[in-house]
Amino acid sequence: MWAGYFPEQGNEPRLTWKMCGRRGRKGDPEYDHRRLPRSAAEELTDQRRTVLERDLTRIGTYGRHILAGWHAKEKLRDLLALARTHPARSQISHRLHAFYAWCADHAYLPELVTLAATVEAWQSEIEAFLPAGITSAKSEGTSRVIKFEARCAYGFRNPVNQRLW
Repeated sequence: MWAGYFPEQGNEPRLTWKMCGRRGRKGDPEYDHRRLPRSAAEELTDQRRTVLERDLTRIGTYGRHILAGWHAKEKLRDLLALARTHPARSQISHRLHAFYAWCADHAYLPELVTLAATVEAWQSEIEAFLPAGITSAKSEGTSRVIKFEARCAYGFRNPVNQRLW
């Protein structure tokens, strides 16, 4: 329900709604740590990580759910860190298995089930990208700019007026 409205915040809004019957507010521990999914493990100091884990564990079950989502994201980042390093097939399989196992152990979280299903749907493409490191980002970016400009130009009466803009 809430994940669609706050995709960058993970499962915090859904859990706050379940706990409190309302959206998160300043002062709610889960709201205060809502940016945790954006933080990379290597960017957190030991002290910050300890504080986060302590605060989220104090919340109880829902705080542990937020931590589980963060750990799943970190396992996926570990997999994607292999990009352009010419990894062995066994290395890719090992990290994929670790990610899927984590998601399976926490299958009661709908966000992790969706994430695992998406990774599974794109698994062959991910496995092809990791050794080669080749993406279609440049053509996708160009396509996005073309579509944006076409949307901006919508409504002009003729090509002359469109070029003037």
